[in-house]
Amino acid sequence: MLSLALWKLATDEHFEEIARKFGLPWALCQQVVRGFWHCISDNYESFIKWPNSLAAQRSTLQGYQGLEELRCFRELFGIITLRRLDVFLESEHAEVPVVLQLICNAERKIVDCYVELAQEYSFEDSPIGQTLALNPRTMPAGSYLIGSEVFPLKSYLMRPIEAECFRKDAVFNELLRPAFQLAEKVLDTLARRFNTLYALEARDLNEVRLIVESICAMHNLCEEFQDEGLEDTGQGSFSWGGLAEGVRGSEKDSKGLQRRFELLDELVAIEPGE
Repeated sequence: MLSLALWKLATDEHFEEIARKFGLPWALCQQVVRGFWHCISDNYESFIKWPNSLAAQRSTLQGYQGLEELRCFRELFGIITLRRLDVFLESEHAEVPVVLQLICNAERKIVDCYVELAQEYSFEDSPIGQTLALNPRTMPAGSYLIGSEVFPLKSYLMRPIEAECFRKDAVFNELLRPAFQLAEKVLDTLARRFNTLYALEARDLNEVRLIVESICAMHNLCEEFQDEGLEDTGQGSFSWGGLAEGVRGSEKDSKGLQRRFELLDELVAIEPGE
């Protein structure tokens, strides 16, 4: 089961090709691989762990302090990112765009993943978005995620300043850049390890979620055991998936504006005359 599933996840081959390779009937191959995805999903929190305990939360905060370019964000708890994927759904008999939302930590492990149809996606409707809105204690007091312009500004989610009016604004936005680069490295590593992301196919949206959960779980295991199977190509990133077109987060949240203003003053010194 493990060998078949890993082969399917690590390549962009169809079930028919894999069945021939392993010398199994196509239906059996499909059944075994899908059984593995369900096993991972049933044990989701064993592989994709949100830091809930005090010790885990403390470790998460300290992890970013070990990264020189992100050390200035003393309350940084996670980096959230988004990627659009085109998936062939058997239920629709067509290619359908979906959105993959991930939150990663300083160790490049994934602590939360969510998949939704692109046309129905919003951060507020995602499980972590709803959880944070209802229970801020999901993260330590004063801590926050960092995300790009596609995410809404919240007291617990910092995003770039959209209209840079002052030098401080531009400096602040530049300080966020290493966070986005770390998230991109995680996404690129996912695609390099699991080529099925290049040609994702599934019965329906639920199965897409099972596949993505399996990929994120396997990614975390690779990071945990310091898998060195990927060669460094020397390139900063490469192209796969796409941007979430039409998705733009709001900057109107008053608590978010206040928290970002405080962070701006904390991180960027005011020069004379400003």
